Amino acid sequence: MDMLKRFLWKNLGITLDRKFFITTGIFVASCIATILFTVLSFQFSDFKVLAVLAGIPAGLLIINGLYTTLRWDFATKEEKQEIEQEIAFKQLKRRVNDKDFQR
Repeated sequence: MDMLKRFLWKNLGITLDRKFFITTGIFVASCIATILFTVLSFQFSDFKVLAVLAGIPAGLLIINGLYTTLRWDFATKEEKQEIEQEIAFKQLKRRVNDKDFQR
């Protein structure tokens, strides 16, 4: 587990903290519910609304990821440096507060 945590932190900048697990859980649950309600909507028309509502959280998370990527792509050199520092500070702050990473 420590090897996985170090790999994710070093290469991807991801910390396996509470926020990560909650966000991932919401995304996975939303995707599963959307697929389930979409399949059921072929037989029962009432499930179409539930399929749309279940897809909203996953869609918002995807849009946020795209926004962050586009913000990085269109940033100047100075703005990229500021974004890197901001993200690194947030991740380091979360890592320090995470009990699994404390010695």
